[in-house]
Amino acid sequence: MKYLTIAIHYPKPENRKDILNAMNQLAQEAEKCQGLIEMSAWVDEKTDRIFAVALWKSKEEGLLCWQKLGQLAARFPLSDWERQPREVLMNLALGT
Repeated sequence: MKYLTIAIHYPKPENRKDILNAMNQLAQEAEKCQGLIEMSAWVDEKTDRIFAVALWKSKEEGLLCWQKLGQLAARFPLSDWERQPREVLMNLALGT
């Protein structure tokens, strides 16, 4: 079963590019992980939110890769770059 994760970021205007750069670096690293289908960042220009989306072939592969990606993500001062705390959705199930 596929596995989807979404993080919703609320960038400060001056840090929008910083967050997008961080998302791109995470996506490049995720390409090395088994089971990745797609990882990308989407910008809602109306609300200036960034949606970081990752789709995996299975939950097991996604969680294993996120253990590795978490170390890289911890290097970015995301909390300093955001105007409010991000929302992270890691337990999404495909609806029927």
